[in-house]
Amino acid sequence: MIFGSNNWVVGGALTEHGAAIVADDMHLAITVPNIWYRAGWNIPGTEFEMRGTTLPGGPILVAGSNRKVAWGFTNTTADWGDLIPLELSEDKGQYLTPEGWKNFIVEDEAIAVKGKPDEILKVRKTIWGPVIGEDHNGNLLAYRWVAHDVRGANMNLLEMETIGTTRGAMDIAPELGIPHQNFVLGDSEGNIGWTVAGPIPRRVGLDGSRSVSWADGSAYWDGYLPLEEQPHVYNPPSHRIWTANARTMDGEFLRVMGDGGYALGARQQQIRDDLFAKETFNEQDLLDIQLDDRAIFLTRWQEHLLSLLESEADYAEVLEQVKNWGARASADSVGYRIVRNFRLRFIDLTTAPVLTYMRRFDEGFEFNRVNRQMEYPAWEMLSGEPAHLLNPEYQNWRALKLAALDSALAEMAEGGLPLAEQTWGVQNSAKIRHPLSRAVPAVNWFTAMPEEPLPGDSHMPRFQSATNGASERLVVAPGREEHGIFHMATGQSAHPLSPFFGNGHRDWVEGKPSSFTEKAAAYTLTLQ
Repeated sequence: MIFGSNNWVVGGALTEHGAAIVADDMHLAITVPNIWYRAGWNIPGTEFEMRGTTLPGGPILVAGSNRKVAWGFTNTTADWGDLIPLELSEDKGQYLTPEGWKNFIVEDEAIAVKGKPDEILKVRKTIWGPVIGEDHNGNLLAYRWVAHDVRGANMNLLEMETIGTTRGAMDIAPELGIPHQNFVLGDSEGNIGWTVAGPIPRRVGLDGSRSVSWADGSAYWDGYLPLEEQPHVYNPPSHRIWTANARTMDGEFLRVMGDGGYALGARQQQIRDDLFAKETFNEQDLLDIQLDDRAIFLTRWQEHLLSLLESEADYAEVLEQVKNWGARASADSVGYRIVRNFRLRFIDLTTAPVLTYMRRFDEGFEFNRVNRQMEYPAWEMLSGEPAHLLNPEYQNWRALKLAALDSALAEMAEGGLPLAEQTWGVQNSAKIRHPLSRAVPAVNWFTAMPEEPLPGDSHMPRFQSATNGASERLVVAPGREEHGIFHMATGQSAHPLSPFFGNGHRDWVEGKPSSFTEKAAAYTLTLQ
């Protein structure tokens, strides 16, 4: 599973009113209170009116509209840092640089501990960045990262308050000191665009795919790319742009972005196909895509599992549930849960020998980001059954597949429910709680959101798990904010006794359109 985000935009050629429409839903851990705070303000003396979502207490609109331009973000999942294996002196007190041997700079970082003396963390620093650990051979690793530079963190996103065009917003993208994002935009004139928000390093002598020494000066960062070299798409012929944490670019643009562990792409592909299924769009159409929970990605797994079970008399009830799975991540589907969990257990069993082998060298080895692309070899093993890749603990591939299914069914049965009641919603029930509840569970009764069964899953537009999902949803055409849609998990207030605690959460759960803009004022707070 990857916790990412979705966004897309359709150009004015595909809307009745001629303005672009932007949709954005950022996938994060969801707690009480939410990470976002819904806000709006007007820029004095201008036509610009900011509406959207901020970080609580922050002065910047993270995603939303200023009546001229609307925008949203998703993680690029590209590569914005490099691990550098250091070449050390015999006494390991110095490291080699193009200018010769240098001493480490050691700084003490104090960590306050309640009721005890501070703990001191000694951080070794190099000319490229801090030492963050060792590789599997024991070599020290330094980390060169955009965020270590002054340019990597600033308040330049404030400029969006008075940007009037998509092109103008794209032009400031390299100067935005934020974690690198897919910056998707549309304006009131119907223009749309995509670029990377954040400065992109110019790598020389390396492509970022491997850790290499920088000691001899042949590998280094030569500043940052200028605007004209920034990856971008502006007003494509299709009038559609979409991102969802998978790879967005190829060729030279892919080279400069690198690969930071892209998402599989199934979610992005489903969004793309939804966007090309229609020739005109309104705000509700884009919300419908955000709520698309069709299990297209798992269809071939469902079909394979059906063929496996047709000759297995002991699995008649399971076969019936899989046959009638509904082809959606529906909260009331038993078959969806079976297919989904069978796939995961199959991957576990087929990759177990590799994991065991790698842990001979590193006890803590995990597949981590590699796991995001595991679908391709897993499917080849499921469908092709190569004898030389069979886990030696099993007599044949059929035995392994049935063991994977049995493991999934046993885990589903742990709650004691009969199979017909072991729905996806039982596993995917909301656990949206206050952080304090981890220490004081009793506070859950009045601070947590209801533990409701939720539709949606990883590899589809309606990304959803028990604790992670669309922390917000917005759909808006700049200049037509009154027709926009906004969802937010939990509510605007974090106080359980507030009338706004949990206000709007029901629309988020059920996918009902709720207003992007504010209604009549009920309360006024005057700051003096």
